[in-house]
Amino acid sequence: YRVMLECKTGKGTVSNPDALEASKYKGDYHADACALIGPGYGEDIELQSELRTHGVAAFTVDDLRTLLALGANAHEMRPLFAPGFAADALADLLWSAPTGSPSASPTSPRWSAGPAGPRRSRPPPRAAPPTPRTSTRTRR
Repeated sequence: YRVMLECKTGKGTVSNPDALEASKYKGDYHADACALIGPGYGEDIELQSELRTHGVAAFTVDDLRTLLALGANAHEMRPLFAPGFAADALADLLWSAPTGSPSASPTSPRWSAGPAGPRRSRPPPRAAPPTPRTSTRTRR
């Protein structure tokens, strides 16, 4: 699937989160979804309505940080692009983490404590290949 991204800046919150602007090129580029990305959005009910009207998902930088820590793949992230605030769908994704609890936050040090270890942990780095041993024997 293809997603159009509109990045916004702001000090703490985006002062002008224009959902229409984020959806402007969706048709031209045959995108399946549109997303606003910014530091935060505050408690704006009007923005929630605009996101739904224009079919835009709003992500905060913290949402993206959480997705990276979670190791979420494109398939797992697809529901997050539904119109509205991505944090709502992100909570569902976190709930489905191996521990099955909302306290299983990827920002906590051991968010997937269990016998299997952390979810989506990367394999340990490969050990360096053994160095060839030099033989003290002589060949005949």
